[in-house]
Amino acid sequence: AGVVGGGSLVAGAKLVTGLQGRGLVWGDKGIVEVNLDQKTAAVAAEPDEQWGEIVDVKGFGGNMYLLDKGKSQVWKHAGGEGKFGAATAWFKPGVKPDLSEAVAMAIDGSVWLVTRTGKVVKYTRGSPEAFEIAGLDEPLQEPEGIYADADSQRLYVLDKGNRRVVVVDKGGEYQAQYRWEGIDQVTDMVAAEAAK
Repeated sequence: AGVVGGGSLVAGAKLVTGLQGRGLVWGDKGIVEVNLDQKTAAVAAEPDEQWGEIVDVKGFGGNMYLLDKGKSQVWKHAGGEGKFGAATAWFKPGVKPDLSEAVAMAIDGSVWLVTRTGKVVKYTRGSPEAFEIAGLDEPLQEPEGIYADADSQRLYVLDKGNRRVVVVDKGGEYQAQYRWEGIDQVTDMVAAEAAK
């Protein structure tokens, strides 16, 4: 809203992310770059026929990644000169995960996925890597979001069913949990460890 000359491009936007200072939305028009300072929007990638049911988008390393639970794939759109390339499968050939329950993704070099059933899985260079959360007082119940970045030491899981955010180190060891009134209304989160 309020994007002059680009309002029709962001109409139907469903997901938003940032990438190296760029504001990006995904939706009916594809991947759209929004410049709030200039109040403009431009298509950075047209809708791709390979896309199925996209449930999350993240920018990392100059590229865009789309979590497609409908096709059990993470699509990579390589970045360059203000545009993104066509979708390419991120998983290595022969790696065929079941992402039908996936709800969110985080990227820190590895791709972390969380499922509606409370499972957190890690993939590195397109292949699965062993990961298990240890030390929780109660299992994850209907998680809604997950966050990690290249600078964070921890992984943050929005555990909506238990009305909390769970913090684990990247080896899976429980560190903390945060609860507050109204957390059941939260749909996504970002953690800034440097700012505590």
